[in-house]
Amino acid sequence: MTPTHYTVLSLPPSLPPTHPSYQTTVKRAYHRTLLRCHPDKLPTGSSSVTALAHHDADAEIYTIDQINTAYKTLSSPSLRHEYDASLRQLQSSPSHPKVDAHRAGGLDIIDLDDMVFREDEGTDSTTGARYTRSCRCGAEEGYVLTEDEMDEVETEVQRQRAANPNTTTTTRGRSMIVGCLGCSLYVQVDWAVCDDESE
Repeated sequence: MTPTHYTVLSLPPSLPPTHPSYQTTVKRAYHRTLLRCHPDKLPTGSSSVTALAHHDADAEIYTIDQINTAYKTLSSPSLRHEYDASLRQLQSSPSHPKVDAHRAGGLDIIDLDDMVFREDEGTDSTTGARYTRSCRCGAEEGYVLTEDEMDEVETEVQRQRAANPNTTTTTRGRSMIVGCLGCSLYVQVDWAVCDDESE
């Protein structure tokens, strides 16, 4: 069965391309897949089949061309739209076998209150205040959302408002798509922004 671009980058097809963090999510999936499948990262002299025995047993090894094509297609709204249409047409054709759209399925939505806040532990420069949640794959801190990432979302919202001042939106809701560090599942984390400390 031919892997789809979603399978190659371990992204759920239900990931909405209109989501504010969509491009960031696709780029991170691209880099993660490149690192996992790069020939220099695989055991020396091993084929993709033997590499799988030493690597993650569930992870397929894809070529750099497959990964680049998947990224190019899914990061472009028009190319993704055409690709999704071709997938739907292929799946509805009775003469073709069903395409593996993605093993992970849909995108779960959780609230920031459903995550555990963890303070800066001071032992590692990359460790800071963050929100975590366990994943059904068993990773205790599978989903991690840092305060820096939340600030990036807020900065992007403010930039969009400045670019389009005629928009009279008063929405305080924010969201970000977060991938599990232990598997290929994703969740959308929603939170509200308060105008002052009393809210």
